[in-house]
Formats: sequence, C-alpha cells, structure tokens
Amino acid sequence: VLDDLLIEGDETIDLNIAVTGPGSLRSAQSRATVTIVDDDFAGFTLSEQQVNLSDAVTTGTFTAVLDAQPTGTVLLRVVSSDGSAVVADVDALTFDAENWNTPQTVTVTGVGDVGALAGTAIIVAVDATATTTDVFDSVGAQTVSIVLEGQDDGGQDDGEEDNEDDEDSVTVDGDEIDTVEDALAGVDRLPATGESSWWRDFVAVVVTLLVMATAGTAAASLKS
Repeated sequence: VLDDLLIEGDETIDLNIAVTGPGSLRSAQSRATVTIVDDDFAGFTLSEQQVNLSDAVTTGTFTAVLDAQPTGTVLLRVVSSDGSAVVADVDALTFDAENWNTPQTVTVTGVGDVGALAGTAIIVAVDATATTTDVFDSVGAQTVSIVLEGQDDGGQDDGEEDNEDDEDSVTVDGDEIDTVEDALAGVDRLPATGESSWWRDFVAVVVTLLVMATAGTAAASLKS
C-alpha cells in the first residue's frame, strides 16, 4: 500500500475480467496484471552529524530512528572509531514494528586526553546478520563526528588569536606599550633639561617605530 510507512515490497495483483450480465467483452483479453510499487524505503536518521566536546563538556548525545516500519527486527551497531578517545554508552540499538519511529538516544563520552578526540567519530551501521528485515541489509553506515569546542576547521585553538594580539606590544622601563599614545606618554617621563628637547623627540620617533613595527604596520617619515 502506498504511503503506509511499512516496508512490504512491491505487490502484484492478477485481475480476471468477466461479464456477469448481458453483453460481451469487446476485447479478447480477459486477464490483467497490476503491480503496486512500494514507495517506502529502508533507512535510518541520526539527529546530529557532529557532537562537540571539550575539557569542560565531556559528554554529548544524539538519537537514531528508522525511516520506515520494518516487518521484522533491525539492529544498528554503534561503534567508536577510537575507543581510547571516545566511547558510546550502548553498542547496539534494536528496532522493530512497534518502536521503529521512537528515537533512541546514544550518549558519547570523551575519555583520556581531550586532544585525542580530534578526528574521531561514532559509526552507526546496520548489522545484517542480526537484522531480519532484509531490505535494511543494504543501508549504508552513518557517522557522527567528534569536534573539539574552541577550535576552528584547521584545529587551531581560538585562544591563540588573543595571544597573538598580546605580542603586538613592547615594554619600556617595565611598562607595556600597546599604542603610540602610550609611547609618547613615556617620553614625558624623561629628564627635562635645557638640551634634552631633541633627545625626547628622537626617543619618541624610535619608540613609535618599534610599536608600529611590532604591530606589522611600520611606516614612518623623519623630517629635519
């Protein structure tokens, strides 16, 4: 039957056509075969394609559910790509005609060094030997990737950017100089003598160049 969410395969019906009252058939053919093509397909759906874990968040969850009602049992195996880094709380999920559309939850937990989680995954696949609904045997496996929170696609920690910003400064007499204004303020602390005006100007230019060079934007012009 169409759209009944039951995987039952195609059905063939033989029709015998006969006249039950006065009259006769215009066609010599009195038999026809009709095939009903089942539009319900075997498969399963995972609620997540990735689970984010970190030092602070060591567990995550996703669910699995069948896409159509089986005529028998369907068993999904749950396997870690690296059991020394991440594990699942179950190794199999069993579905049948009664619970096929009820999502079942899988909890994943990072174990050991959190850095070892990179590149790992939980694999969910049909166990053909334990599944009695044959049409599910050819359903492909799916994976849930484990992603480390706080990292970009290249695996670089987001915090490194802040560290780079910290390097865009210099230290003068124990004071951290982040801007040109900070550098010029430091010049005012130089001894003020009658002959020191040119020296303060010179130091101001040097410190300004240091700050600009450290920030990667060095460009200056000296005027006599």
